[in-house]
Amino acid sequence: MDHVLSDGTYLSHLNGPRGARITVRVIEYTVLTTTLDKDGASGETSELFCLITTLLDPASAPARELAELYTARWTSETIFKHIKIEQRGGRTATLRSNSPAMVEQELWAMLCVYQALHQLAADSAHRAHLPVSHISFKQTLAAARRSVGADFSPRQLTAKVRDVQDDLIREAAKPRPGRAAPRATKRSGTGYRSLRPDEPATTHVTHTIELQLFPQDQRPAPPNSPAIPQITTYDETSPPPRQMASAA
Repeated sequence: MDHVLSDGTYLSHLNGPRGARITVRVIEYTVLTTTLDKDGASGETSELFCLITTLLDPASAPARELAELYTARWTSETIFKHIKIEQRGGRTATLRSNSPAMVEQELWAMLCVYQALHQLAADSAHRAHLPVSHISFKQTLAAARRSVGADFSPRQLTAKVRDVQDDLIREAAKPRPGRAAPRATKRSGTGYRSLRPDEPATTHVTHTIELQLFPQDQRPAPPNSPAIPQITTYDETSPPPRQMASAA
């Protein structure tokens, strides 16, 4: 630790290439998962997470927001799946181009189509006053493919887009609270227990982020000594983080 900031997080440093020192900000927190099922409420506290970021200003990058946004980084895997599998046409589909220049052009075209599809979903959600996450990418892709294959004149484009948006709004996902699925499998021969037929697949959960904040006049005790930092609690409905993060 180099310095405790005004919000209770602290600055430290990493050793970069050729002996360079990289200043980073460390945010420590735990996640309390409260589960509500037929047996009542139960809670479980995660291990201590250390979020390391180069965003050093607490005013422009509050600790709470960074801890919440950590879970959003996992959505990048969903984006890759949308482009590589669903939009491309399946796991076995390959690019048609045979030269590096044409491959680059084809990739840019795929990204443009992906952006256009999300713009269509965003416009549909805005019309219905819904979160964009309630409009399925697969449904948007299917609707776009149907409209491209349809026979209509350019003068009908506005009406056609409106019809596609109406379809997406009707098929929008219903709001769902935070859920957690027990680790189980339907097949034998694995290390996980089998899911009973009468057992619910999901349970309602609430995630609470507890920031471990240190007063400016108090340095944390050595790792082997007990330390009791101040705790600030925030309620969240997003899934808890899984491992150490590095946000730039």
